[in-house]
Amino acid sequence: MDREAKNGDTVNIDYEGLLDGVAFDGGTAEGYDLTLGSGQFIDGFEDGLIGYKKGDEVALNLTFPENYNSELLAGKAVVFNVKINAVKEPVKPELTDELVGMMAVENIKTVDEFKDYVRDNLAISAEEVYKDKLRDNILLKIYDDTTFASDEVPAEMFNYYLEQVRSSDQAYANQYGVTLADFVPVYYGIEYEEYLANTEEQAKAMVQNVMICEKIARDNNIKITSEEVKRSMEETVEKYNYASLDALKEVTSEEYYKNYLLEKKVTDFILSNCNTTVLDVDSTSKEK
Repeated sequence: MDREAKNGDTVNIDYEGLLDGVAFDGGTAEGYDLTLGSGQFIDGFEDGLIGYKKGDEVALNLTFPENYNSELLAGKAVVFNVKINAVKEPVKPELTDELVGMMAVENIKTVDEFKDYVRDNLAISAEEVYKDKLRDNILLKIYDDTTFASDEVPAEMFNYYLEQVRSSDQAYANQYGVTLADFVPVYYGIEYEEYLANTEEQAKAMVQNVMICEKIARDNNIKITSEEVKRSMEETVEKYNYASLDALKEVTSEEYYKNYLLEKKVTDFILSNCNTTVLDVDSTSKEK
C-alpha cells in the first residue's frame, strides 16, 4: 500500500507554476525527484507535499520571497499544481567491504580502512578550518591596529580588487539579462548607490590588507616565488577541473595568487612567533 509522504522522503513529481493563471519560465517540470526538507524550493512547497500519496494532485498557493532573484516573481503570489508520481523512503545502505570497494578510493578496500580514511580527512579539514580562522583573526587584528599615513590606495590595485568584489554580482546580472544597477536592489534590498559605496570600502580594505602583508614581508624577508605561484595555480586547476592553466588565468591572475600566498605565509610567520591560547570549552554546558 502506498504510504503518505513525510519529511526526508524523496517524491517524484510533475509540477507547473502559474502566475496570474499563466505558466512562468522555470516553473514547470516532469519526473522531478525532490527530497522533502532539502530546502530546494520556496517556503511552503516541500511542506505542502507532506501527507500526500502516489497519484495525489495538490494545488499549492504560495508566495515568492520579496528578495527573490527574479524581479518578475519577487513577492508575487503563485499557484503550483503538483502531481505526485512516487514516494520513496530514504534507504541507508549497510557499509560493507563490497560497498567500500565500489567507491574506488585509492588503497582503501575494507570498512575499517575507510573509517580511518574518513576520520583522518575530517581531522585534516578541521585543522585547516581552524588555521584559516586564526589567519583571518590575525589579519583583522593587524588591520584594526594599523594607521595609514593616507586614505589613498594605489589606483591600479584598487580597481583590480573592486572588479573582483563586483564580478560575481555582475555575472548574476548578466545571467538574468539585467544591468547591475537593476539587479542590486532586487537581490540585496539596498539602493545601488549604497552598494557602490560598500564595495568600494571592501576593495579599499583588501588593498590595505595587501599593503600590510607586503610591509611585514619586507621587514622579515618573506618572499613568494614565481614557482610557488605556478604550483598553487596548478593545484587549483587539478582540484576544480579547469581545462588548463590558461583557462584558469582567464578568470583570475597570477597577482591574485601571489597576494593570497603572501597573506598566508605572513600569517603563518606570525603564528609561529606568537603564543596562542586554545580554550577548552565544554559544549554540553551553557551559561545561564
